[in-house]
Amino acid sequence: MKEVTLQVADLMDPRFLYSSDKVRSIWLLLLAYCAQKENGGRIEKGVEVLRLYNASPEATALYTWDDTTLVVWGYPSKQEEILQAKRAGGRQSGVSRVNNPKSVRRVFKDSSKSVNGTHKGEQTDAEWMAELKTREAYSHIAIDHEYQKCADWCRLNGKQMSRRRFFNWISRIPRPMNYSRDDDLNGALMR
Repeated sequence: MKEVTLQVADLMDPRFLYSSDKVRSIWLLLLAYCAQKENGGRIEKGVEVLRLYNASPEATALYTWDDTTLVVWGYPSKQEEILQAKRAGGRQSGVSRVNNPKSVRRVFKDSSKSVNGTHKGEQTDAEWMAELKTREAYSHIAIDHEYQKCADWCRLNGKQMSRRRFFNWISRIPRPMNYSRDDDLNGALMR
């Protein structure tokens, strides 16, 4: 998880209120550690983690021991469960989107591709780009040049390059008013 939501009720709880500042700060660090690891507020090697924070391994009101596991009080495990359920749902919808032949969205750099670089029955990126170059609607566009511009824009803006993004990119390029396919032997004008 990237964030932890603290409940006001937890901050007003006597366990929190009557703990020392050092115990509270260690508790916050342990909450952050658990959120990062998404371990449900239970740290298997708790002694090692406490050693990292220069804390004594004694149980407090904010973290206790269950045999050799350190249990962090007030960890938002329901928030973690909701997040994991959303991720699982996102993975499922992503899988159905990739396997749907009618879907336009295909990611250029996809780690889930098979050995030959494509999903079953799907065009390679090179084939898809070659097809775009042959379409009359895009004959006025230098596809390779625009692809490079789009890829540069994605890198600069921290976006992922996808077929849908590139398709939208070239679809916004207006056709020149005086354009004729005979003007350009390659079928593409350079800007």
